[in-house]
Amino acid sequence: VGSHGDALKYASSGLRDDVQVVLQAVQQGKGAFAYASPRMRSDRAVVMEVVAKYGNALEYASEELRDDREVVLQAVRSQPASLKHASPRLQGDRGVVLEAAASNTLGDDALEYASPEVRADREVVLEAVMRNGLELEHASQQLRSDREIVLQAVRKNGLALRYASKRFAGDRQLVLEAVRTDGTALEAASDELRRDGEVVLAAVTGSGFALRFASDSLRNDPIVAIAAVDRNACMLEDLSQELRNDEEVVLAAFASGELRSNRRVVLEAVRHQGLALKWASEELRRDRQVVLAALEPNTDGLVFSRVPLDREIVQKTLEHPRFADPDCMTDEEVTTMMLKRSSYGQMMARWATQR
Repeated sequence: VGSHGDALKYASSGLRDDVQVVLQAVQQGKGAFAYASPRMRSDRAVVMEVVAKYGNALEYASEELRDDREVVLQAVRSQPASLKHASPRLQGDRGVVLEAAASNTLGDDALEYASPEVRADREVVLEAVMRNGLELEHASQQLRSDREIVLQAVRKNGLALRYASKRFAGDRQLVLEAVRTDGTALEAASDELRRDGEVVLAAVTGSGFALRFASDSLRNDPIVAIAAVDRNACMLEDLSQELRNDEEVVLAAFASGELRSNRRVVLEAVRHQGLALKWASEELRRDRQVVLAALEPNTDGLVFSRVPLDREIVQKTLEHPRFADPDCMTDEEVTTMMLKRSSYGQMMARWATQR
């Protein structure tokens, strides 16, 4: 049990009733306590020691000890969500729930297991949402309509806005607070605020995904689009064709050096705007599949390719609609681009000029 606490399950009844063996097993995980003897799980000193380390081990304590205020307090100080395993009497104990809320540093849902009366207690709920904004979900309907409580909740976690009274969806100051904490909180805002440039810009600056919740007009706004793809390059997929072909928007998507080396992101970008190859990493500019993908929308990216020219690449370039008119085959830009590359490119350039 010193290495695998659950091995206690296979121990003799005598060993499962041995304090030293049980405590050794529990050191490896709270689940081992489930296999301790009934006497061990009813021993107040043993349970106090166990729940001090693993609050949720309260689940395996005797019914009597789950109704022991000191034992439950010890458990919720360790893990606030262990309130779930306390007796109904103690789930309705204001002091116990307040202690659970005050001890919540890891985002537990302590308030979820409190009695309805305690979830309607303003002081308890305020303490809870200041530790974990999403606890607002478990507050009474009346307190979810309390502006101060909602404000504290969204300052801690913007997504708490989804649990607030619907009347706050149109509260501009409150929604701004929410989207500055988590941009995707924009989803819970009113239609009017999703058309508000300042609100939407604050949202996409925090999370590019928030663009999906903006109004159609702002989703097509270059400034908003640039802010969104600067935060998350994958949002290029959500933009209009016009914006995906906008050089400044594509450049913003590659503002992060990490993204320039992300093959999936680069492939997505060059499929919409070949010139995006300019901002890809050297490794991806030598990637034949990436270069061929960049030649699909236009031929602008070819000059930034590090793949040796061959017949397929040159043919793909010359077959592009841009060069469909035979008169374009003498275009100085095409000839110059070819001459800058390999000897094979020079040959193809001469062939294009002669043609």
